[in-house]
Amino acid sequence: MGRIGMNRQEKQAIIDAVKSDFQQSQASFVVATKGMNVAAVQELRSALYAHKGKMKVVKNSLLKRATTDLPGLNELEPLFAEQIAVVFAQEAPVIAKLLYDTATKTKMLVLMGGALDAKVISSAQIEHLAKLPSREVLLGMVCGAMKAPITNYVLLLNQLIVRLLTVLKQIENTKQ
Repeated sequence: MGRIGMNRQEKQAIIDAVKSDFQQSQASFVVATKGMNVAAVQELRSALYAHKGKMKVVKNSLLKRATTDLPGLNELEPLFAEQIAVVFAQEAPVIAKLLYDTATKTKMLVLMGGALDAKVISSAQIEHLAKLPSREVLLGMVCGAMKAPITNYVLLLNQLIVRLLTVLKQIENTKQ
């Protein structure tokens, strides 16, 4: 006769693992997966894994117990309802973009909310995070902004030198 349910130690092991995932991730996203077939879930898991993310499906009651004593993350509790999964991310913008693109493309995945650096964020904030330019583009923008004043200064100095040379040339011409 088969055993029904998990014993207390198995539940505690899952709670500890999920708590660890929350603590070690830059961000976590709660997504509704209702209507997603196994193939779509596997495809999403593979894409997440390729970008240092992972998705876990855990009983909602165990998720609530895992986040109870985690400051900020305990506010995620209202999202732990129905058929959901939690996506853990080391690089929040990349994973947010992947989830947003998947939700937009499949219409089956729903972004419910999440946490970024232990602060709860809404689905709209996840969407905003997903639409941010990549890290490389942002660094390029910063470098361009830093370079602009230096470039303007060099151009100004160059113009002053050209004017000085013009004045000296005019003085030389008048002496001749």
